Amino acid sequence: MRIGLITYYNNGSFGATLQAYALQQYLTRCGHDVPLIKYRKQWPPATRVRDYLRCRTPSALYLRGIERYAQRVVSQFAGKFLRETEETYSSLEELRAVPPKCDMFLSGSDQIWNPWEFETKGSFDSAYFLDFGPTDALRCSYASSFGRAVLPSGFAEQIQPHLKRLKYVSVRESSAVGIVRQLIGREVTQVVDPTLLLEPSDFAVLAGRGSKTDASSGLVTFIIGSEPSLYVPVLRTIKATLKGRTTCLFPLTWLLGKGRARYPGVAGWLTCIRQADFVLTDSYHAMAFAILYQRPFAVLQRSGGASGRNDRVLSLLTLLGLQSRIISEFNHQAVGELVRAGIDWEYVHGHLGRLRERSYLFLSKALEGK
Repeated sequence: MRIGLITYYNNGSFGATLQAYALQQYLTRCGHDVPLIKYRKQWPPATRVRDYLRCRTPSALYLRGIERYAQRVVSQFAGKFLRETEETYSSLEELRAVPPKCDMFLSGSDQIWNPWEFETKGSFDSAYFLDFGPTDALRCSYASSFGRAVLPSGFAEQIQPHLKRLKYVSVRESSAVGIVRQLIGREVTQVVDPTLLLEPSDFAVLAGRGSKTDASSGLVTFIIGSEPSLYVPVLRTIKATLKGRTTCLFPLTWLLGKGRARYPGVAGWLTCIRQADFVLTDSYHAMAFAILYQRPFAVLQRSGGASGRNDRVLSLLTLLGLQSRIISEFNHQAVGELVRAGIDWEYVHGHLGRLRERSYLFLSKALEGK
């Protein structure tokens, strides 16, 4: 089949581009032709000059620079490792006017259904709900995510007609199963993020083939949010417990002055996680790769406006029996014990294997039209 895949993949997020890579790789290995639809309306949008002019502090300017850097290296990765449609689409109208010629359209994964735009503008981009293409085309979602457990008022009613057009529906989080099932009145499958469909060896072309003994990254931190009252004492405690070097992957840990800052590309980011002695993060995909590479880790729980993003972390860790790896409040003794505690990777990957089988089965049925 020729499958048109639409997702976030060129928005400066390493996790987003890697999940697109993983899903394209998996489906291609199954014998399908899977171009990524080159759609310019990604979220968050590209950093503009006026975004820099609005910065009022050095830290804000630094973060804007990091955003631009990440967008550049992700774009380079996409150009090298992802296969896109020849056509570039700048709007939903263009997609509707001349859609890619495909047997199936597939949306997913990552937070493509997140109501960010709806909350700020009262609208949303229905392209990510496959609101284009011939009416008789097969439409399917794979591991699509709202990025939160509760939707804003009015959003569910607006997306309902689009969801009902999907013949096969799968989502990433447990909470999304109930939300979507209530809206469409039929079966919804929970599947794993595309990055977890593959084995570590499948990413070797990106992250190198060496073993853990190559060059330890020490404590690796990849922190996106900003919760100093929690993050700073946790980081200090883990550093003191491990007593080794710290590799700080952008963006925020550098601002805390807590280790050697590194600004790798996508491949270097993966390598640092693969070689880590311990991973401290608040990122879903950094956590996912720590699990894939069997590296000890802890996940910082975000609060305030970003607290809804904790659902995707809790959903996966609960399925794998790893919910104890979440740090929601600081306790010196508890954090130290968490760092010293081992992880039964045989048990974890046994659960992951069963989740993968469910995901493989869903894709198989969808692709065969069963």
